[in-house]
Amino acid sequence: MQIYDDFGKAGYSLTDYNEKWMTPNGLGEMAVEDTRRFSGGRFHLSAVPFRTGSDVGVDDHRKYLAVSTRTFPVPRDGTLVLSARQPCRATATAGTDGTYTIAIAAADVGTGARTVLTQIAAGALGVGLDRVNLQIGDSALPFASPAVGSTGTASWSIAVIDACQQLQAELAKLGGTVPPGGLQVSVNTTAEILGQPSMTATRSAPSSPRYTSTPTAARSASRGCSASSPPARS
Repeated sequence: MQIYDDFGKAGYSLTDYNEKWMTPNGLGEMAVEDTRRFSGGRFHLSAVPFRTGSDVGVDDHRKYLAVSTRTFPVPRDGTLVLSARQPCRATATAGTDGTYTIAIAAADVGTGARTVLTQIAAGALGVGLDRVNLQIGDSALPFASPAVGSTGTASWSIAVIDACQQLQAELAKLGGTVPPGGLQVSVNTTAEILGQPSMTATRSAPSSPRYTSTPTAARSASRGCSASSPPARS
């Protein structure tokens, strides 16, 4: 695995940061008060209240943006994954009628989130789209990161896939039989997401030039998960 920057170097400072990151649109809020700091392999910054802002393309009122100072060749065979995934929660419920309900407080602002998350859930469960009921667009649902910075689907899908896979595992323990009242699984991807670098390129074999991203199925099962009967509906 190749990691571009994990902010984990002893004594990591802005000098180290500036060698790898640049701010093409200026420092934004950091020009007013530079709150950037590094600890425990994490990059922290804050800007409350917001005091500056600029419209850059479709990004209204951008506050701060940093991009890599280096370029990276795309492998001839395989995939280079760049992402900024955020922690989310989700529930997956199996009904006695053979349907599945996936709940996550994601927002579809016209980008097709409802369609793609339904497809992702159906694929993870191995069922048709007609058997998946997706619940999104309500803050009362399990927490989801906002639909900004091209991170929505990348973040939400991990929680949806994890919930579906964990639900399948729980159903397998019951011999595939859904108990009366249904079965619900809840997941929280916080530990999983914060434990992963934002850029990875994994060589599939020492003798092969192929690069692939780590498949979802290979992720550790130690992430937060719980199974229970879904709450009764009135």
